[in-house]
Amino acid sequence: MLIYKSFFRKKTTKTYFIIYSLIVLVIGLLLSTKSILESKEKTLYYGSYILVNTNNINALEKLPDIDKIYETIPIKVNGYYEIVLIHDDKYNVNGNHVIIPIINKDEYKIKDKIFVDIDGKQVELIIDGYDYINGNNEILYTSNDIINKYTNDSSKSYLLMLKNWKKYDIVLEKLNKINNISDIKIRSYSVNDSLNTFITIVNIMLLVLIILFMIVLVITSINIIDDENKKNIIYSKIGYSKHKLKIYNLVKIIMLILFSSIVSINLTVIINVIYRLFVK
Repeated sequence: MLIYKSFFRKKTTKTYFIIYSLIVLVIGLLLSTKSILESKEKTLYYGSYILVNTNNINALEKLPDIDKIYETIPIKVNGYYEIVLIHDDKYNVNGNHVIIPIINKDEYKIKDKIFVDIDGKQVELIIDGYDYINGNNEILYTSNDIINKYTNDSSKSYLLMLKNWKKYDIVLEKLNKINNISDIKIRSYSVNDSLNTFITIVNIMLLVLIILFMIVLVITSINIIDDENKKNIIYSKIGYSKHKLKIYNLVKIIMLILFSSIVSINLTVIINVIYRLFVK
């Protein structure tokens, strides 16, 4: 329609379009940055876990933010429970074979034998391969045979891995409320904890930009309505109803926001694709 064409041809409209697009683009890029940082932060905590003694497996399964629960056997080293044995289907381990952390590759070779103390018994384990994922040297993957053979039925141990380690305090709070649970140990590993600072900065910038966008939106909307009302005097004289002209003003603002957002979102997607292709 002529009314919309004349609106989008105005210099002020083009200026508002650029302002909206830039703000929405920066918000989109900040959201993408936050997502990337949070993803990288999760990788920093690979291998972190919570170790508990309990027979109440049903209560553990109801905890929030739990990724996996493993029945485990703590291995006694120098009088402390510092290493755990678990079974995971991602490793096809049989008998008394184990997968050890890649960090120990130089010290132990495949087919080497290691002896561990389980409840005062010396148990021979044969190294079958290396775990390239977990970021610590306290988890060994073994077979179900070993887990079933040496599990203490009177007080079973479970290893809890979380979906998001930042929420471990929430899980810990829930754990402390469960009956028949004891000896809660937290093993947190992080290569670098500075990402939390960056994520906080990004969150603050997002909040500031969103507030700024709302302020700009209110001011520009008032200006648009004021400018368009001057034209609407002419339109009303040639037959347009005042009610419809008010609706047209609202549609113009919505279309301006929509078009600028579409452009910004497309640019954000393109930048993300370029990032994944050339940076990651």
